[in-house]
Amino acid sequence: MTETPKKCPPDTTSPKTSPTKKEIDAATEALNHFAQGKRHLVVGDIPSAVNSLQEACRFLAEEYGETAPECGDAYYHYGQALLELARVENGVLGNALDGEGSTEDEDGDEGEGGGEGDEGEEDSQEGESQDEDGNNEESESPGEGEGEKTEEDEEEVSNLQLSWEMLELAKVIFQKQAETNPEMNKKVAQVYLKLGEVGLESENYAQGIEDFRQCLAIQMKILKEDDRCIAETHYQLGVAHSFSDDFDNAIESFGAAIKVIKLRIKNLNERKKEKESWTEDQRTKDAAERPDPFYTEQGEIDELNELLPEIKDKITDMEQMKKDSKEKLQRAAKEAFKAQAIAGKTGSSPFGESSGSGFDAPSASCSSSTSDAKPITHLVRKKISSLKQRKAEEDTKEDPKKVKGENGKAVPSSRETKSVNGKSESMDKQEEAPLKVPYTEELKKMAADELKKKTEEITHEETMA
Repeated sequence: MTETPKKCPPDTTSPKTSPTKKEIDAATEALNHFAQGKRHLVVGDIPSAVNSLQEACRFLAEEYGETAPECGDAYYHYGQALLELARVENGVLGNALDGEGSTEDEDGDEGEGGGEGDEGEEDSQEGESQDEDGNNEESESPGEGEGEKTEEDEEEVSNLQLSWEMLELAKVIFQKQAETNPEMNKKVAQVYLKLGEVGLESENYAQGIEDFRQCLAIQMKILKEDDRCIAETHYQLGVAHSFSDDFDNAIESFGAAIKVIKLRIKNLNERKKEKESWTEDQRTKDAAERPDPFYTEQGEIDELNELLPEIKDKITDMEQMKKDSKEKLQRAAKEAFKAQAIAGKTGSSPFGESSGSGFDAPSASCSSSTSDAKPITHLVRKKISSLKQRKAEEDTKEDPKKVKGENGKAVPSSRETKSVNGKSESMDKQEEAPLKVPYTEELKKMAADELKKKTEEITHEETMA
């Protein structure tokens, strides 16, 4: 009799290993929410899908733990639903949610009777009476409205961020399961695909490209080479490259997607021909094993043929964008080269003028005038020589052309001649010759002064003689 109580501890532990009614109810509730969420996601009712899948994740996490294998699928679909919700809010269908809400409100108002309308009047009367007492409620209501608006503004970011977090949790769970079950790698690849799409939606293209590559690496190992999932990943990778302006890799990825689709079409046509020789039993068995009872090879071929032109258009767009970008770069390079060449040729000014204080050009003229002024001195010496020769001639015959200046000194006539290189030229021409060479007024004055001085000295010598 005393040994019977000793067997009680094993009996007390046995209920813990089997689920209780509460646990069964929680699991059932979670599965119901999960099934509803998937159904809403398929039909495109994204807000309802988010709500149902959120409840499913909450029930499963409370029941099994946040990182339990049972939570993986719920996390994945919840993250997918949040991603779709972020897309709806960011895209052209951003007003769809407001439209749905307004129709529901209108339907609700029409379906309700007049009793509720009376209640609404009573509420308004109560509100008026409260307004007479004070304006507290009126002052609070705008603040509450502003709070709701700020939450709505942040909801877009929070949905995208939450989508990434849920997909990351699902990835960790699936990777742990794939260690013992290689079939789970398919789910790991799908999670990477959705993470890449989150990267595109958040404009984190580098991370999106990395996630798509991780997905593709897994798919190439575990899937057939004509699997449509591989084509989809190539396509998404091409989109990510195009957003990053990496046109070469974008074209390569889009081309890889086309190859997979064409191979898929080829294999489907071969399978169609093979089925033509099947017996009725083979066809019945194939129909029973087929996941989608409405599936046909010809239907998939038609669908794939519709995708090909779209992807080819993407390649054409990438080639044009690549060409345009090269032309822009070439034009920019030419303009930069021209600007640099002009700056190197003239210093800095494109018009060949000095970029300094403006005194460089005149100084250059002065230097050239200084060198060109040498013939003026030479002409002075020639002038003196000519005057000495004239003096010798006047010793024998007085020159009638000599006149008196204002100071009483003899001044030579402007029409006197001299010999230059054996040729006779008039002095006025010789005097005008220096004017053909550019020189400054200062040098001109200096030459005139020197000529006058030399002339006076010669006249003085003649007078003393």
